[in-house]
Amino acid sequence: MSDKSNKVPSFEEERRMRRKKALVKALGKTQGLISLACEKAKVSRDFYYDNYKIDPVFRKACDEIIEKQKDLVEATILTMISAKDGAMCRWYADRKMRDRGYVTKLEITRPNPKKSIDLTKFPPELVAELEKTLFNYEGESDNE
Repeated sequence: MSDKSNKVPSFEEERRMRRKKALVKALGKTQGLISLACEKAKVSRDFYYDNYKIDPVFRKACDEIIEKQKDLVEATILTMISAKDGAMCRWYADRKMRDRGYVTKLEITRPNPKKSIDLTKFPPELVAELEKTLFNYEGESDNE
């Protein structure tokens, strides 16, 4: 039995390693945007996803970059909330504060007014689309 660590990589293996390194570098420069990183590294998205599935070292490197992207987005959200951006406050509360009672609930009056539809069980995108369709609501108050 031969030890794999002493094995000299083939041309194809060497090429794959260089392409993965270039892709990780591009992923860092694009702040975790996979399609753009693939374009910059001149590899297909299939190359990214295939290697992501089979190579734990590659996956870990990519995951770390994507976690940094999430940290950046989270910091931006919190900065906007600190600046008292009402829309961002509502968005955040809708998604992160349901345990405190911040939920989107849309009541539609029907022949039996005692019944309402609890939309908290529906995806927020669907609720927003319903609000736009039924009330021409896009986040502004009725007084505007």
